[in-house]
Amino acid sequence: MLLQLGVTVFVVLFVLYPSLTDETFLLFSCVEVDGTRRVRESLDLACEGTRYLTAVLGQALPSLFFYVLGVPVGLVYVLVHFRSRLHAEDDDNPVTQALWFLHGDYQPHLFCYEAWVLARKALVVLFTSTLSF
Repeated sequence: MLLQLGVTVFVVLFVLYPSLTDETFLLFSCVEVDGTRRVRESLDLACEGTRYLTAVLGQALPSLFFYVLGVPVGLVYVLVHFRSRLHAEDDDNPVTQALWFLHGDYQPHLFCYEAWVLARKALVVLFTSTLSF
């Protein structure tokens, strides 16, 4: 039961990862409007002062550390922890079955490649959400 709950949480995190990463980085994306730098997605919020600092410290930084960085690091932790059971010969291994979507398409020595894929997604979202054209 606990294993299925963990898999469900990882699947939900994978689905939401790009959009929540984008929302995190958008708070750092500022544009100049009438001589004042403002948050691109919320023009009523200036990119300076205590209100912006509160938003960054209260929302953006925790989201950055716990979600944008935490999901790939948590994935690596889970895969390293269960590494010996990931490519077990028996098909009835519940860990192998539950985590197959994270490592099954890769060669055994590339079992953490999915974490690299998530990190690349975060980098793409970082550049697309903070660059202004």
